[in-house]
Amino acid sequence: MARYLIDTNVIRLYVDRQPEVESFIESSLAKNDTFFIPETVKYEILSQFVEMKKHEVVAARKLIAAFQPIEVELSDFKRAHLYRRQGRKIRKYHNGWKKPQTPALPGLADSFIAVTAINEKIDLVTNNLKDFHLLRFFGRTIIEPITRERYGPIDFKNKNTIPNEYPKS
Repeated sequence: MARYLIDTNVIRLYVDRQPEVESFIESSLAKNDTFFIPETVKYEILSQFVEMKKHEVVAARKLIAAFQPIEVELSDFKRAHLYRRQGRKIRKYHNGWKKPQTPALPGLADSFIAVTAINEKIDLVTNNLKDFHLLRFFGRTIIEPITRERYGPIDFKNKNTIPNEYPKS
């Protein structure tokens, strides 16, 4: 039984009826895997309701209700800031090793999602690989739901384990 943290884009892809994402979620639920939704993702989706068709809003509400909620705590604001700061250090090391791709520095919302995955020790389901690359340096795995590829943790102390890039999407 796996535990997954869901990212905003996965909910949008599910609502848009992307077949591979629907299959991933439905097969995971059939195996009794548990999906968690951080408040950050919930409110990102709720803010997008004005852009969605009525049936998409209904589908998004049902999906949100089906997942276990995780609240953002006051201490998570500091952790998100520290995550971004540590990301800057990792980028510096990465550049020093002359890798062709520098990890992206995530925005604040993505930092909250990453901190939730770290705090709860849950792997992240997203197809936004570049913005969550740093999460792998904190011992978490990223699952890409369309291809079902798993990108495991990275030991940043061993420069030979630093991947050059993700597959082109």
